[in-house]
Amino acid sequence: MAKEEGRGRATVKGRLELGRIERAKLLYTMRLFREAVEKAHHMRKKGVAEKEIKKSLYWTIPNTHYCESAYKKALLYANQEHLKLKSPLLFSIGKGTKRENGNRNIQIDGDRIRIKIPHADGKHEWIEGRIKTSERYLPILKELKNYSYSAGISLKGCEYYVYLNIPIKLYAKIEKNEDVHEDASHIASFDINSDRINCVLLRENGELIEVRNHHFQEVNSPGYPKEKARDTRLKALAELIDYAVAHGARIFVFERMGKKNKKDTGSKTGNRKLSRFAARELLSHAEIMVKKRGGVFKQVSAAYCSMIARMIHRDLGMDVHTASALVLGLRYLRILNATQPKDTKVTECM
Repeated sequence: MAKEEGRGRATVKGRLELGRIERAKLLYTMRLFREAVEKAHHMRKKGVAEKEIKKSLYWTIPNTHYCESAYKKALLYANQEHLKLKSPLLFSIGKGTKRENGNRNIQIDGDRIRIKIPHADGKHEWIEGRIKTSERYLPILKELKNYSYSAGISLKGCEYYVYLNIPIKLYAKIEKNEDVHEDASHIASFDINSDRINCVLLRENGELIEVRNHHFQEVNSPGYPKEKARDTRLKALAELIDYAVAHGARIFVFERMGKKNKKDTGSKTGNRKLSRFAARELLSHAEIMVKKRGGVFKQVSAAYCSMIARMIHRDLGMDVHTASALVLGLRYLRILNATQPKDTKVTECM
């Protein structure tokens, strides 16, 4: 059996094909789960302990694992004062490798799916169906039962869709890109924004080798399709990572996102750009792309990066966003210096 693959995760989406009776049973379960999530959210707001919440949820959806999953789902809405979900949903958190095929209630075996339908008398049943997804995903879906994965089901119109949260290393088997060279030692550092991605290439001593940027201001235009903007950013990111790999990069440095969302920018235009720009999703894809190529993905704090970048821009004339990428790379080297023995430390320079 495969071992757990760490914290990195990726999402695979597919459409469910179910019989008429199975669809009805699934819809009923999804409605119960939605009620459980709303109930958990309400009880948390009242200060009820986690253990008592999960126990109470059993009266709504009589399955311990679904109760635990509903509580986890409610945590995602912790910042909302009131919760009223519009659509029914279902979610089942992973159970770890070597345990119940990676998930207790929603199990995948290739293009086959089994979903547990709970009953109050404890005599639960399974419904079966098929997953309609891209053929490129089928090889990893066949291996999925050897890993821990979470699964969610949503209803859009009259169609059911399943979302599988799987380990990045498993997802990385889908494609084969140029691998990082065996003798690669450079550091590629990235500054990601809604309308551009800036990349700098550094030597181990901090010396700047090259700058490479991609600009796509059109994606922030009013009416620009959100999915098209997402694809544009992903394509630009992939091209920059491939360029860095071809030029000897081994370490790929990105900003570490904070737990809280970015603050209000003070302008409608700025807020609109932030709302359309899923930075966390892009970073997740960056991690996948780097690991596909055999590189090392690193994240460092971006605290005060903008302030330092403006100083570099003022003194050296370097583009602010390029300077931000440079600061992130040098900050990584400083952290690396602090963890290495004195006789092996590298020298940070500008």
